[in-house]
Amino acid sequence: MEHDEVPLCFSAPAPCYWMLPEEEIEDRAVVSADQSIVDDRHFFIRGQLELPVVGHPEPFAFSVWSSLSEQSFDHRCERWEAADRGTIRPVSDG
Repeated sequence: MEHDEVPLCFSAPAPCYWMLPEEEIEDRAVVSADQSIVDDRHFFIRGQLELPVVGHPEPFAFSVWSSLSEQSFDHRCERWEAADRGTIRPVSDG
């Protein structure tokens, strides 16, 4: 594949835990554009790191999946639409 421009965004469609045998996916995993749950015990959200590129109007973007505890995942889901959601801290599991 040839590109006319340098690609400025890289991502994975799901976290690596989600890469299950095809016949098991429907029973074991749920994935959306920004959240995933595997085996009802592995919880993930997707974030995006953006880095400015000198001399280019668009930033370089790298989407990453991060694992969370179930408690932090539930807390994040409760606040998903909050205007300050970028400042939400992890929930203490202790």
